[in-house]
Amino acid sequence: MILVLAINSFRLIESEASDTITANDFGPGSWSKSIDIFEYARRYAEVNGGTPPPTEWTSNLVINYINQNSVKLLYMGFAGVDNGKAEFQLPLQSIVERFNTTNGEPAMTASSFLMLMAFNDTETSLYSGSPDKGDNLFASFSIGTDFSEVLPEGETPKLKTSVEVIPMTNSGNEYTWGMKYKDLAAIWWGVAGSAPKLPIAICVYNELGFNYRLTFSPSEGTVKLYVTYTIGEMRDLWTVSSIGFLPLITHYNSSGTYNLRQQKTGTENIHAFLERNSIEMSIVMCQRTWVADKEVSNKVNGSNITEGAEVSSGSIQSTTPDGQKVFEVAFGEKKSYKLETASGERTYDSVTRTADVTYYAKNPLLILQNSLLYYGNTLMAHLFPVRYPEVARVWMNATKADYLYIIAYPTYGGYKVIHDPVFTAYIPPVKTLGGGVPIPIASVLIGIGVVVLFLVKRHS
Repeated sequence: MILVLAINSFRLIESEASDTITANDFGPGSWSKSIDIFEYARRYAEVNGGTPPPTEWTSNLVINYINQNSVKLLYMGFAGVDNGKAEFQLPLQSIVERFNTTNGEPAMTASSFLMLMAFNDTETSLYSGSPDKGDNLFASFSIGTDFSEVLPEGETPKLKTSVEVIPMTNSGNEYTWGMKYKDLAAIWWGVAGSAPKLPIAICVYNELGFNYRLTFSPSEGTVKLYVTYTIGEMRDLWTVSSIGFLPLITHYNSSGTYNLRQQKTGTENIHAFLERNSIEMSIVMCQRTWVADKEVSNKVNGSNITEGAEVSSGSIQSTTPDGQKVFEVAFGEKKSYKLETASGERTYDSVTRTADVTYYAKNPLLILQNSLLYYGNTLMAHLFPVRYPEVARVWMNATKADYLYIIAYPTYGGYKVIHDPVFTAYIPPVKTLGGGVPIPIASVLIGIGVVVLFLVKRHS
């Protein structure tokens, strides 16, 4: 039945991707465009070989480009995909950065949002308050689906996901933009623990939002990206279980428990159900950094990064053997998150740990995320130095990430979560000549992204 739910999607793309991008667009300045990334991937495959997306597939990908202070940033936010039979939502976000290190060497970073993931701790948990292989893990794959063919007519409202694009604005050394997925429907899949590796629940979040504020401070030698993640209140939850061979679906909302025909069967509401089952929420992110002809090491407190390292109050630094600090993701600068409950707003500490790339990014459930990211490589040649085409062709690839990190929100209960960590890149302060003319001696770029997205891989 869950497969039927995934097929019966409805129109979600409210504006068609009609812009084009050429190599001439990647000069100084900034712009925003909406393109069909599959069309670019097909053209790329014709010239360079490889497997193109199916001819009937189209997409709406919002692109923001910034080129300032010798820093290039490319933001990609998916606003919908059409596979020829159905159109659906993919909360996929990614940010790529191109810059020179403090020694003037070409460097790139890529940050991507992989998914929302619910979890609860078990007796075999490795770490309390954050998801790990010993927990029950539930990947929350976002979709837009019309459930009318499997639910009683008129008994349950259709679930419609829409996208709100927050336009990019610029004032001096500051840029802002964002994207919000409204009424976001998602299927929960068992990933680890005692949960079956099958769909076990369907839920609706009021929203999933991503807001960005990028600031350049040349005199201080910093570039910062302030990211605000908003996981809207979960307003509906359908759990899937069975009695013998018969499927049993139970519906929870803010007023109680219901069966498929919306007949009330109990007083336990959605928040009480999630709290009783100790359900917590998290987001899974991946990060990659490259420096021309040099190995990059990712370290926590001076030691090489390891799986399960807690970095809630610290940072992950990407460095080169000659001591250059290329990139830093600092979690301790804004560790707390807000939880908006029925009794008011409260503040709690998030828990951030590194995770196994193979275990998550190479999970078969995530092959569509990886496919969509891979198609983004058709734009990378415009950012990479021309003498490194082999890197540009495979740069967007979660399975090749340097590391994954998971930001967990242990106190949850299905309420609205607002978290705004800060990510900082450090650059040498701007020097001046005698006449006061500023001369940047080096530039570096910051960026972090969130991809969310969820389909079926068409690339090998």
